[in-house]
Amino acid sequence: MEKLEAIVDDIVFQSDDGMFSVLRMESKAQGRFTAVYHGNAPYMGENVAMEGNWIEHARFGRQFDIQALQVLQPTSVAGIERFLASGAVKGVGPVTAARIVEAFGTDTLEILGSYPERLAQVRGISAKKAAAIGESYSQLSGLRELMVFLEAHGVSSGYAARLQATYGATAITRIKENPYSLAEDITGIGFKTADRIAMAMGMEHDCEERLRAGIAYALTQAAGVGHTCVPEELLVRETARALAVDTSMVQDVFSSLLEQDLLRTEEMGGIRLIYPEYLYTAEVQTARRLLKLRDQAKPVTRVNADEVIAKWERDAGITLAEAQRQAIYASLEHGVFVLTGGPGTGKTTVVKGILNVLEQAGCRILLAAPTGRAARRLADSAGHPAATVHRLLEYQPTGDGLCFGKDDSDPLDAEAIIIDEASMLDISLTYHLLKAIPGGCRLIFVGDVDQLPSVGAGSVLKDMIRSGRMPVVRLENVFRQAEVSSIVRNAHKINRGQMPEFLAGADSEFALEEFANEQDAAEFVARTYAQLTSGGDWRRVQVLTPMHKNPCGVQNLNKLLQKYLNPPSAAKP
Repeated sequence: MEKLEAIVDDIVFQSDDGMFSVLRMESKAQGRFTAVYHGNAPYMGENVAMEGNWIEHARFGRQFDIQALQVLQPTSVAGIERFLASGAVKGVGPVTAARIVEAFGTDTLEILGSYPERLAQVRGISAKKAAAIGESYSQLSGLRELMVFLEAHGVSSGYAARLQATYGATAITRIKENPYSLAEDITGIGFKTADRIAMAMGMEHDCEERLRAGIAYALTQAAGVGHTCVPEELLVRETARALAVDTSMVQDVFSSLLEQDLLRTEEMGGIRLIYPEYLYTAEVQTARRLLKLRDQAKPVTRVNADEVIAKWERDAGITLAEAQRQAIYASLEHGVFVLTGGPGTGKTTVVKGILNVLEQAGCRILLAAPTGRAARRLADSAGHPAATVHRLLEYQPTGDGLCFGKDDSDPLDAEAIIIDEASMLDISLTYHLLKAIPGGCRLIFVGDVDQLPSVGAGSVLKDMIRSGRMPVVRLENVFRQAEVSSIVRNAHKINRGQMPEFLAGADSEFALEEFANEQDAAEFVARTYAQLTSGGDWRRVQVLTPMHKNPCGVQNLNKLLQKYLNPPSAAKP
């Protein structure tokens, strides 16, 4: 990497979270140039030492990509004045900065740091203001010291402001005492970053703090791939592998945590399962609340369901299958009800029937789905407004986890709630949903357990069905209108373990093309997409791939699609 020293001439941009900034710099060697930094911007007028690489941005041209940055104290009178005039020190503007520098010259920063009371000698600065300016400069100096400490240990100084806000003046001391606490206390700092600091500080490879943090990290990794808990033996083994230590060392610390009741556990089938605290709470509370809702709802008696369903069938020109009819009745009888079935089995028809009866009964009904696309599809098919679960719960992003406006203290105003595509619900979101559902409200889950699982931890829909404790109706008959779709037929074949049918012809919905190598396959995908969207209707076609890298991954496919659909040319700005 190249090393540069330059003065911050201007701050072009800084993100709200302080983790990205664009700077206009000036140096004797490079003149004026633009730099980008993933961290808090220095102040205007500050002299900085940087390490990084020159890059060519497609829109903004040549930039210096800063990988490491250290603020150097300004030494010239002009540099000191510009630094103070930037607003870095509270209570000091351009006029006051000029007066201070005129009074103390190159000794200004020493006066600010060690003898701030002498600022009262400057015209316009009272003793009280001098003390406030000294305090502000002290905080700024602490932040700069923390930034230098982080950079010295291989961590971006962009975290400095967040650390100071959490730990105050004790930040460096806290980090030295236990760097692994950063992974728990600071959003954006994970185990690997904390471990890098710890190793740079000379902590022992097999110290207890590292082993404890490693166990927590292994649990977090498991949650990241969908598991709410991990068998004890697997957790110990994976922790030892991740930390490159002997399994017996991890086992000793693990046993100590169990003795101190610092791990959440459940016994099942002779195996002890270990949970992260938040997932244990979510799972236990979800189960309790589901059982409570199941038993609280009162039967719908304000209408004659038989008459409403019969009239709806006549008006809609349909005849419900027996399983569909049972599903509608089950939704009216139980506080919690699960409707499941594969594609083309009539789940949407049942939802319409449930809505019709509940609306006739005068119920306040809310519809939701885990994603925006699923919510729009639900609204279109049901003819009733629908929202994402997050929007329904008035999600408020805070950076500190899930935070919702709707909960026990301010529940949803509804007598029935229908959640579509429920296979995508994870345990944490389900827990927050249940917290916001008032007693006596009906909750209806609709989904296909063989479709997309949740991104987060837990398999809520599958577990509810498998538990045997919730009323469930499974639709299995594929109706005539869906039989014409080879996609639907093959989905059911795959679920039954049968070989799908690959049909020939340009109009086939389900086809297989074989290629000798991945690059040819990627070119075919991009070329076919371009042909299918040549009329401008790009919304009707979607490219899906299960990987990011390799020729058929997201990154390469995006480049190929751009080549076919939006190639660069001299005519474009």
